[in-house]
Amino acid sequence: MISELNESLRGKMRILEDLNFTIKEKTKNEEKFEEVHATNRKLEERIKRMEEEKNKMKEEKMEKEKKMIEEEKKLIEEKKMNMELQLADIVDDYENKMVKEMKMKKYKKHAIEKEMHLHYAL
Repeated sequence: MISELNESLRGKMRILEDLNFTIKEKTKNEEKFEEVHATNRKLEERIKRMEEEKNKMKEEKMEKEKKMIEEEKKLIEEKKMNMELQLADIVDDYENKMVKEMKMKKYKKHAIEKEMHLHYAL
């Protein structure tokens, strides 16, 4: 009988050991789950921060590009104004040249007419 009781106790001890092992495994698994969950939260926060930084960098880049475009626009406008001034000078010079040529033609015509009158008068 004692041997039966001993075996019964041994069986119950094995069951208790198995339960202890199962409880230990369960707590280990829970700890691992908590670790994984904490790591996951940290990674999500890191991803969120990185996306915010990326968006901020995009905004800064867009602002820099906008400034560069505005500067280029100003330079182009200045060049355009200079070219318009040069064109106006060229047109003025051409007009002055044409006026001079017309005056010269008038003077030549007048001189020729005067010479013809003198020639016929003699």
